Amino acid sequence: MDLDFLEDVQNAPKQENFIDIHSEQEVDVHYEQCPKCQNFSILDSTCESCHYEKPAHLLGEPLGHRSFYTMREKYLGSLSLFEKTNISILKDQGKYKSLINRTKLRYNDLLDYFYSDVSLDDSQRHIFLQELTDIIIFFIDAGIDEDEIWFPINDKSVQENDHTNSLFLLIKETIRESKLKSNESRFEFLMLDRRVSKLLILFLTTMLVFAFSFAFISIYNSQMI
Repeated sequence: MDLDFLEDVQNAPKQENFIDIHSEQEVDVHYEQCPKCQNFSILDSTCESCHYEKPAHLLGEPLGHRSFYTMREKYLGSLSLFEKTNISILKDQGKYKSLINRTKLRYNDLLDYFYSDVSLDDSQRHIFLQELTDIIIFFIDAGIDEDEIWFPINDKSVQENDHTNSLFLLIKETIRESKLKSNESRFEFLMLDRRVSKLLILFLTTMLVFAFSFAFISIYNSQMI
């Protein structure tokens, strides 16, 4: 064994490795302003002043209770079997109008989200983008005027940048495709309606011929007697 090395180790100054638990460590605490009481007292999503609970996300959970999909499912779940098979006659009912109004509010919330910087780094952005697209399709199918769809977007035109321009183009293309499909559906319905009308006319004509023939035979038989 190297005795000189052993002696150096034994004579080396001892260093004590310990942490002083009583020493105060600086912690950078960031408080957010509470939207309810306006105090800068929100820490870890809870306001220490009024106990307001900050939502997990500005729009709630994707596919959660605040989403368009949940609102639509609740509406459909409230309909009877007859109503579900004749939805076209329900557009003047209060429940349907309520669904339209609540969807418009959700649409505005989604637009506010996409026109904010928060959406740029959000991992759930693509899910909310799909929801926005489906809402526009729903509006077109429901007969909502296109100007009403564009109105809240026109108010945000001052915030134009690359991602808002791409959003604008997406909305424009979605409206165009939805209107095209809607027109195709109406055309198919009209064609079906014409085919049904032709069949109905043919059926009525056949019934009239049969009725005249039966009457003629009855008169002829009565005369022969």
